[in-house]
Amino acid sequence: MSRLEALKACNVLDTPPERAFDDLTRLAAHICGTPMAGVALVDEGREWFKSRLGMAVEALPRQDGLSAHAVAQHEVLVVPDAQQDLRFARSAAVQGEPHLRFYAGAPLLTDDGHALGALCVMDRVPRALSPAQTEALRALAREVVSQLELRRSLARLMAMSPERLRYEDIPQGRTPVVSARPAVAPSSAAAAIPRARGGARMPQIIWNSAPMREVHRRLLLAAQSDVTVVLTGESGTGKELAAAAIHALSARAERPYVGVNCAAIPETLLESELFGHVKGSFTGAFKDKVGLFQAAGGGTLFLDEVGDISSLLQVKLLRALQEREIRRVGDDRAVKVDVRVIAATNKDLTRLMTSGAWREDFYYRIRVFEIALPPLRERTEDIPLLVEHYIREFSARGGKVVRGVEPAAMRMLLEHSWPGNVRELRNALEHAFVTVGGDLITPDDLPPLPRAPALSAPPSVATGDQAERTRILDALQRAGGNRSAAARLLGTSRVTLWKKMRKLGVGVSPGA
Repeated sequence: MSRLEALKACNVLDTPPERAFDDLTRLAAHICGTPMAGVALVDEGREWFKSRLGMAVEALPRQDGLSAHAVAQHEVLVVPDAQQDLRFARSAAVQGEPHLRFYAGAPLLTDDGHALGALCVMDRVPRALSPAQTEALRALAREVVSQLELRRSLARLMAMSPERLRYEDIPQGRTPVVSARPAVAPSSAAAAIPRARGGARMPQIIWNSAPMREVHRRLLLAAQSDVTVVLTGESGTGKELAAAAIHALSARAERPYVGVNCAAIPETLLESELFGHVKGSFTGAFKDKVGLFQAAGGGTLFLDEVGDISSLLQVKLLRALQEREIRRVGDDRAVKVDVRVIAATNKDLTRLMTSGAWREDFYYRIRVFEIALPPLRERTEDIPLLVEHYIREFSARGGKVVRGVEPAAMRMLLEHSWPGNVRELRNALEHAFVTVGGDLITPDDLPPLPRAPALSAPPSVATGDQAERTRILDALQRAGGNRSAAARLLGTSRVTLWKKMRKLGVGVSPGA
């Protein structure tokens, strides 16, 4: 298959901008410290940008583009000063806009060996790229390829009937796993892949739905600063995973990541757990103790179930956040701390404040940047992806190998309201692995999963439908009425868009 055919198969040739590629481009520029970056695709005669940041050029002749050279060598191409490099000194991108001096590009290599283009970072002044930044660029390029493959796989899946659908064919959306922190020395260049405390890899966040696409965007934004983040959402929606993702994508990725469940520790002990204590400060304090704020020094402290802490402790947390210092229990002096705080709660923050459970000053200090995790019932298109992920996880443990679930069992999973969200889904599939006798999970293998009651839609649902209708009409207008282009703008398939249009009464001429 030619490169042109591969690009067509990935459904990205001459398509409108997409947020997933834009987010990866911005992250590459942030990590490498460059004003320009782009996802450059190379077809038979040109190099053009699926995503670009900081430059007006949309396309270049293939012979004048630097990404074509990265494609040809199938390895990261670093050009410290293009004007001094005989291969590129006369290139249109060097002689004219965007007047490149520095270029680094990681090729977009598919599993079948095709190099479709490059994820590149650029500057108008000569410079270098550290080993850690090089590895990070390579890792981000793999995520770009995952997005390309996702579109190719979804197009293939839409052509299959539900009865023929094999869940091993369903791709996984996932948060890019890259650290913005450079390595200390060349020997630690592999440290560009982030680790949680103890060297564990960041857990995957499985998604392909519109609500999770917004979560993904906000996670990337949060990771690019040290702002205090609060994660809200029902129990089981993945707040711990989101916190770990922010840390792993941040400049603090190589420093400690420490988490504590504030609701699981008695109020009398929580202050000592967070801030530490000095010997003899209370009964049982036999020696000095370092608190979690100090243990997480330079890294991230995750405060889960922060909605349950008392007003007294809120005052001390507020001081720690504002003054960047803590005072151990029984100590008369303050200690400076460098900690990024991420909090999480399943409670309504505004109600906590208006009811008096939360101090107003603490409410505004914690709620600087909120990321709301949607319940599973609002992202049902992610259920097949999650099912496939957990089946692989449980099969890898040994004992039983399961290929997927029967269509009737999948219908049960899709129709359940999931009050326990992703955690409940995982538990249901773990239960099924105990009882399954063949290589497919049947309805009898699942625990009781009552269908959601068929009630009339509440006002919030109607409001949601109106918002969805507005989004579709806006996308159709931007796409000039072309349904395929509108679907790409919305990050969905043409068939799914057509179904939503029928449901919401959005009319468009046949074949548009």
